[in-house]
Amino acid sequence: MSPGSFVPIKNSIATHLLKVVFAFYIVIAVAVTCVHMYTEYQYQKNSILRNLHNIQKTFETVLAGDIWHMDYESMQSTVSGILEIPEIVGVKVQDINGKYIAIGGVLPQNGDVLHVAQHVDLLGFDQNEIAVYEKEPDITFEHQFPITYTYKGNTKRVGTAFLFSSTSVVFQRVKVGYVMLIVNAVIKTIALWIIFLLFSNILLRRPLSVLAAATKNIHLKNLHSITVDIKAPERNELKVLEESFNAMIGNLKQSIDERKQAQKDLVRLSTAIEQAHEAIVVTDSDAHIQYVNPAFESITGYTRDEATGKNPNMLQSGKHDAHFYIDMWHRLSEGNTWQGHFINKKKDGSIYHEEATISPVKDPSGNIINYVAVKRDITRELQKERQLERSQKMEAIGTLAGGIAHDFNNILAAIMGYTELSIDDVEDRPGTRKSLQHVLEASYRARDLVGQILTFSRATEVQKQPVKTTPIVKEVCKFMRSSLPATIRIKQHITAENDFVMADPTRFHQILMNLCTNAGHAMKKTGGELEIALEEVQLDQDDLHIYPALQPGPFLKLSVKDTGYGITKDNLERIFEPYFTTKDMGEGTGLGLAVVHGIVKDCGGEIKVYSEIGKGTAFHVLLPLIKRVAEVDLPASTVPLPTGTEKLMFVDDEEALVGVGKRMLERLGYTVVGFSNPVEALDAFMRSKQAYDLIVTDETMPKMRGYDLAVQMKKIRSDIPILICSGYKDTDLEDRMQDKGIAEFVMKPLTLQKIAHVVRTLLDGKEN
Repeated sequence: MSPGSFVPIKNSIATHLLKVVFAFYIVIAVAVTCVHMYTEYQYQKNSILRNLHNIQKTFETVLAGDIWHMDYESMQSTVSGILEIPEIVGVKVQDINGKYIAIGGVLPQNGDVLHVAQHVDLLGFDQNEIAVYEKEPDITFEHQFPITYTYKGNTKRVGTAFLFSSTSVVFQRVKVGYVMLIVNAVIKTIALWIIFLLFSNILLRRPLSVLAAATKNIHLKNLHSITVDIKAPERNELKVLEESFNAMIGNLKQSIDERKQAQKDLVRLSTAIEQAHEAIVVTDSDAHIQYVNPAFESITGYTRDEATGKNPNMLQSGKHDAHFYIDMWHRLSEGNTWQGHFINKKKDGSIYHEEATISPVKDPSGNIINYVAVKRDITRELQKERQLERSQKMEAIGTLAGGIAHDFNNILAAIMGYTELSIDDVEDRPGTRKSLQHVLEASYRARDLVGQILTFSRATEVQKQPVKTTPIVKEVCKFMRSSLPATIRIKQHITAENDFVMADPTRFHQILMNLCTNAGHAMKKTGGELEIALEEVQLDQDDLHIYPALQPGPFLKLSVKDTGYGITKDNLERIFEPYFTTKDMGEGTGLGLAVVHGIVKDCGGEIKVYSEIGKGTAFHVLLPLIKRVAEVDLPASTVPLPTGTEKLMFVDDEEALVGVGKRMLERLGYTVVGFSNPVEALDAFMRSKQAYDLIVTDETMPKMRGYDLAVQMKKIRSDIPILICSGYKDTDLEDRMQDKGIAEFVMKPLTLQKIAHVVRTLLDGKEN
């Protein structure tokens, strides 16, 4: 505490106060003493009256019992006891008729104060029966109370008691007090003067100086170290002042801490809003934008400066009608929160979808002062949902297509088999032979169509291998130059150094042919330019919103672009659906792009289409790149149609296929026994298991599957070669066949050349 904090004692408030107090004290002390003496008198008198009231409580019940039970001795003893109390100078008791029951001591009577003899008569007596000793020169005052007795729950009044005291008793009490009061006043005056003078410096001046010094030192930097401790023996005004000062410092520290915490919370909230992935927009009550967070800028393309002061309707895309916005603002203006889906337009004109929650912000009076919108861009999620729906739809259609293709394969097998047999039978009839060749060619086209259906349904066996794609692209470009009109220019752009992908070469060729054929059809009437590009691309995490089904890494990008009319948005949604086509009747099957989609997906890739009416369409196919491999030229081989003389069993649930298969094999020189019932075929084999050299069986039959039939025959004769044929193949069928030692599997429909080579190979392998 600095020296300047003390005030000289002559200038101290305590000194000036002492002078004034002492001057008034002398005047007031006399008046106070007189008042105090009078007050003491009244106090003692009231004290006696209170004692009389307490005496009533003590003796009321006893008096009531004595009167009720007519107990003379008890009554005599009770009255004597009352008169022995110092405050009591007289007592009298009357019955309910006003007659005296007991009396004694000093009491007023007819304006005089008499000293009477004690007398008790429970039967009552009159006033003239009272024996008077002498008159008393005193003044009495009385206290009376009713005497009641309760019997069997009923309370009855049985009399009235009077207790008397006198002023002499009061003066006796206060006379000593008067003397002490005067002495006390004198002593107190002197003592107060000395004490006030001596201790004012300690009790008042010093603590106030401590508070003054502490107040001077208050600063934001040292608030946590400032405290005042006044050494007061008890909690007085100075202690309260100390507590108030410390409380003030504490409140100030708390206020500053709360403000700092509020600032931290505000920074935290601001940071959270600034870094939130959701777009946050704050407008005033008139829907003028006051704040947007960075997510809003990232999503919409508008900067904060561009958006501030504008109306959010700048984002409207025209996809919602007027009623949509009327209903939204009606709900918001009523003070309710609105939740819904927006289709909005970015600054660059692109459309995006967002889920929004808009809430009104109210002041303490309940008036809307702002609106706050929290919006989440769900465009990518909707794209994934649509892709999932499309994938599920195509999977379901693929399953159906696979079943249809299987049945159609059986029909084609009969047509093609009998046609091939008939062609050999009519060598001397050229016209008929030519007609049958046309039938066979149509059957081949039908077989290719079934192949496309099975490719789409993924029911065919795919032999994936490293494929160098550049030669295939060049081959297709060469073919398209010769097949497309001269009005269509073909532009080839190949920049990929590594062009190897894991795929079936035929399927990759099929992808490119289908895309180029569609592009040529789009420009058939007007002409244009067909561009085919092959390039390497590297996908990173940011590209996955365009290709959500892929993973980051190197990809081969095949692009086929045309300058045709383009594809409408509604048709783009369905372009990969099987049998969906925009071509005229007879110009397309609607399976081309569906098959392309199935092949690309099976290769682990992705296909995207972009189109603009009047400008053209672009298809982009991305396939995972693999490391370059050495190119091997496989020599082509031609094998003559083999024959034989062995005995074969042919099993198929279709009678027509049994017939054509039997005739084809017999034409090759074999002896064939045909069965349309696999159970009968198994019985025949059990009876003559050594009679057959090879078994040819269909896979899908109602009573017993071909695989199960083969397993049973293998149990009977383990060395019998078995060929399973089917238009549909399970993914794990080949593994199960190898486990059971079943020789071969061939896809339907069977041609004479195919079955001749396979059967001869199996028989030769058995002999070796």
